Amino acid sequence: MLTLLAVIALTVIDRVIKTFAFDAATPQPIIGAALSFHPAVNPLGPFGIPMTNSWVLALGGIAIGMFSIVVLHGTARPYRFGAVLVLIGGASNLLDRFRYGYVIDTFRFSPGLIFNTADLYIVFGVFIIVGMYIREWRNEHLYGSTSVLSSDRRS
Repeated sequence: MLTLLAVIALTVIDRVIKTFAFDAATPQPIIGAALSFHPAVNPLGPFGIPMTNSWVLALGGIAIGMFSIVVLHGTARPYRFGAVLVLIGGASNLLDRFRYGYVIDTFRFSPGLIFNTADLYIVFGVFIIVGMYIREWRNEHLYGSTSVLSSDRRS
């Protein structure tokens, strides 16, 4: 139940911020000149890769679905939390792409990195997943123990 509430809360936060982006006329500083609320549209894909074909969107949806099946079922809670963040972020950006034809970016980090909360979810989710893999590898190879997360797995 807590997971469902977290998913709903994170999704609402992302959608509300993107909705405010439509109403904002000019960029607003958050942390001096370093970080600002800077609404923008991103007609390109991640890292500036053109996404003009609908098959790319379909492929993204399939990838998100496969990722959810692989990571969410039978993995430890920290992995699931990271996966949920990646899924929320990916689904939100995919929704923007289907609904508007572009992704709504909302923040600008000087000197030019523009992103949104969904992008942050993806990055933090990947960091959590990679960090847990590194932690497990280290414990297994340096200390000879099995998975530190095995007792946290659902049956």
